[in-house]
Amino acid sequence: MSLLTGHPHMLWMEYQMRLANDASEGAFIKDLKDAKRVRDGLIQNITALRAKFGLMQTEHGSKQRKQISLEFRNQLGQLLETYYTIQRSLAGDDIQASRKAFQGTLASLKSIDMSLLSGEDHEAWMKFASQLKAILTDAGSTEDIQALREEFHLLSQNLMGAIKKFGVSGTTSVYILKCPMAFDNAGANWLQDNKDVTNPYFGEMMLKCGSVEDMIPVVTSPETEEH
Repeated sequence: MSLLTGHPHMLWMEYQMRLANDASEGAFIKDLKDAKRVRDGLIQNITALRAKFGLMQTEHGSKQRKQISLEFRNQLGQLLETYYTIQRSLAGDDIQASRKAFQGTLASLKSIDMSLLSGEDHEAWMKFASQLKAILTDAGSTEDIQALREEFHLLSQNLMGAIKKFGVSGTTSVYILKCPMAFDNAGANWLQDNKDVTNPYFGEMMLKCGSVEDMIPVVTSPETEEH
């Protein structure tokens, strides 16, 4: 650990804590449901750790790994930055700024060069892009902030899926937050570039309702991933 400094050291410390928490939870498992939950969390944390620190290895007989273009991840990171503008505008109950941010995010989506991907990755992005475009287009024409929040929920789910699939570059980790009371207590996730909860589903009325559920580390160099 003394070989790491700066952000990598902080990231390692965070994963060390998360893995220790997984191990601690494992000591108190009472049934198969608990066991599955702890197992899934442990696998997710280990996979993210290995990917971030370049520990992914090709095993004998496994499928060939493909390289995701760093430029594509940069463009996906720019899309994420415009998404954050929507999140902050909704948290501030600003409908005009939110509509403008949705339109800006649509423009950012259209600027992504899908030719940077090939094969199954290209097909997967085509599906994500189609869904994101439909959501952003619908949101740009609404005048109701509650409707915007519903579109934002759909946007968050699809963008989260794309980031988990392809990885994203940037300067900060991507935090997945959840408000358990959103949409009549159905609950809803959203993404932030920090851990300070600013709820886009309730705004000022319940600005701090929610908590960090997970974290996606950014990728700072080209790397291969298994799909």
